[in-house]
Amino acid sequence: MERWVTLATCKGLPIFFKCEVGLENNFLANKKMSMKNTKQLLLLIIVLFAACKKNNTGGNVTVDIATAHHGKPIPYTKVYIKYGAKEFPGMQADAYNASQITDASGKVTFTNLRYGDYFFFGEGYDTAIQAMVRGGIKLTVPRKQRNNNFTMDLPITE
Repeated sequence: MERWVTLATCKGLPIFFKCEVGLENNFLANKKMSMKNTKQLLLLIIVLFAACKKNNTGGNVTVDIATAHHGKPIPYTKVYIKYGAKEFPGMQADAYNASQITDASGKVTFTNLRYGDYFFFGEGYDTAIQAMVRGGIKLTVPRKQRNNNFTMDLPITE
């Protein structure tokens, strides 16, 4: 017989742990089963904490981004950030974790980030060509540089 126990939550979702129960007639077997479940539970907790530690706010990394199209700054570009992204997440806004709008000089700053992988995607309007422009770039912040500031250009094109 088995039962499911809610162990914790990760990103708001419950994490269940399957426990085997029974063997009530054999105290020694129950004790061994409990020890086995305890070891499994401890391992699961360690894995969950490692897995749930995702890139997000709460760190000391600052990323300054400048958007440009053919070298010309694009003001008021919406810049999206995706935490933990190792590749382009797509152009849908809901694929990203947060966003900010660049200032009149096409610059924006993301603060309080942790080390890890990020993808930045910008979408704006170039008045010189009267067209939408967009583009993205990946950034990996190594653990050793978790207290640093990064400056990068976000190239966007039509």
